[in-house]
Amino acid sequence: MNTIRYFTTKNNDSLEFDDLTSSISLDDMNNPGIIHGYFKDIPYKFIHRHETIDMDSITSSWMSDEYKCRGLISSDDYVVDIGSYAGGFGIGVALETGCKSLMIEASESNYTICQANISLNEIGDRVFVKHLALSSEKKVGIIDQNIKHHQDLNASFNPHKYIVHTSDLECYKNFDRSNFLYDVDGININEIFSDIESCKFLKLDCEGGEISFLNDVTKDTLSKIEYISAEVHLGLTHEEFLEGVNSFDDITFIERLERNTHGIFLKKE
Repeated sequence: MNTIRYFTTKNNDSLEFDDLTSSISLDDMNNPGIIHGYFKDIPYKFIHRHETIDMDSITSSWMSDEYKCRGLISSDDYVVDIGSYAGGFGIGVALETGCKSLMIEASESNYTICQANISLNEIGDRVFVKHLALSSEKKVGIIDQNIKHHQDLNASFNPHKYIVHTSDLECYKNFDRSNFLYDVDGININEIFSDIESCKFLKLDCEGGEISFLNDVTKDTLSKIEYISAEVHLGLTHEEFLEGVNSFDDITFIERLERNTHGIFLKKE
């Protein structure tokens, strides 16, 4: 069933959003406000939750081209953004190029913000978001530190978005599952791409989900992808990621740019 959320900005402006299906109200989220302006003559509007990295998600991932996609994408292309956070990249690149974009986000509060940001920018006909976690498992546990009253939960892990509980990862073997706030449905990379004919650009920034990507991805899925930008976590190295995507005959990805702290940048030969 469709729901309507009311949201008050820092300037006490009342806004109404249709078709937000999350159970978390925007009013619960860190005194949010709306930033708006122009980038390259492109108008944009984004919700900004105070004491979060929402602004960085917009300025770094889209405006500063953190994932190195500028100049590669056109209006006819399809982009998949896994670990979309508040939608800075997936929405921004669609605004700039006119492309279609599918975002996958595990955090419930981030998912709510993504939905609202799509509505704010009036691009719901070509930008979509799903509340799922990239995982080999059907259910994964989430710590969502963008919900204000949970920001100090399990500070020793200090994730900026969420922690995905994956039973085969050594660093989570002794982790107390009771600390998870909620479970979210998992989806593997081949299920995401089952209805996608071709993908110009795949962004992977999903706090360990790239391990599930390497474990699950098939040759058919990789054959649909032209460019990959991936951050690696939890001990996975850039070399291991490159080796993983090149594990099939007749498909070869090469590094098109020098890798950096934000990840590895690949192009299919």
